[in-house]
Amino acid sequence: MVDKTKELVKLYFKEEKAAIKKILSPDSDVANYIARAADLVWDTYCNGGTVYACGNGGNTGSVSNLIADLSNHTFVTDDKTKPLSEDVPRLRCIDLCSSSSSITAALNDFGPETIFSQQLITNCVGKHDVIFGYSGSGSSANIVGAFETIKEKGGKTIAVSRNLDGKIVEMADVPIVFGFDKSSKFPGQQGSNDNNFYYEDFGFGLGHIITGIMRQRVTDKYNNDD
Repeated sequence: MVDKTKELVKLYFKEEKAAIKKILSPDSDVANYIARAADLVWDTYCNGGTVYACGNGGNTGSVSNLIADLSNHTFVTDDKTKPLSEDVPRLRCIDLCSSSSSITAALNDFGPETIFSQQLITNCVGKHDVIFGYSGSGSSANIVGAFETIKEKGGKTIAVSRNLDGKIVEMADVPIVFGFDKSSKFPGQQGSNDNNFYYEDFGFGLGHIITGIMRQRVTDKYNNDD
């Protein structure tokens, strides 16, 4: 039993390594789109806008991590003993998955497709704002609704998916699609959940990459201004 379990552990890392290799291949545009997403977040910061994020199921973990890191880690000193200078403006970030009251109120009053869009309306979303929508299928109705709402107000959209044909991918200003070969042998990753574990791993990684880029830009901007 131990040997069989160990082989599954090794299989997971082997398949994820192959997925990373595919992302880094010359014919992949994932790195380019992540860079563009970082630029949108930077523009949002410079214009005093708000970063929103939403997702369903396991994706709510990626959303929570992204918002926590962007709003906090971007503005802390390297030794984590104190925040950067109080003169450094912060980035306003909102996790649309975090309030059970807001979600269930919209669900009850307006329907399941509105649980994120109604929060955007309440927060008076505008043209300097951006939203991350995490959806494995790429067509989650509540995220489609959120994209439609923010686009109507002139805001920007970033789709994070594993399905190139997803509706939010088509709608997005920046589509980040972690495409995979449909050949995973790891338990729980077949059928409609094809490679979903790796997709969610990369969703967390995306947040870390953008946070690191933002941290560097904030530091450079305010160090140079001194």
